[in-house]
Amino acid sequence: MSNDEAYLEALPQNRHEVEAPEVVWASIADDGRSAIIRWDIVETYAVEFDIWREEGKQIPETLLFCKLLTLVRDQERYGHTTHPS
Repeated sequence: MSNDEAYLEALPQNRHEVEAPEVVWASIADDGRSAIIRWDIVETYAVEFDIWREEGKQIPETLLFCKLLTLVRDQERYGHTTHPS
């Protein structure tokens, strides 16, 4: 068996940038009511907010908004004087 390595290199004219689709984690309807909130995504971004803050990184607005959404939701869910354990 040979130890030679082979690589496939795409020519520049054959390369195409592929953008990842934007994930809609919240959408507000025209009448001002929330049309959709993906809590699974919001909660994931809220956890990322905590990680970024601990690492001292500049926090993107998306993570900030998601953290605020979870805090407000929990405040409403558990009341103004009680915090979830």
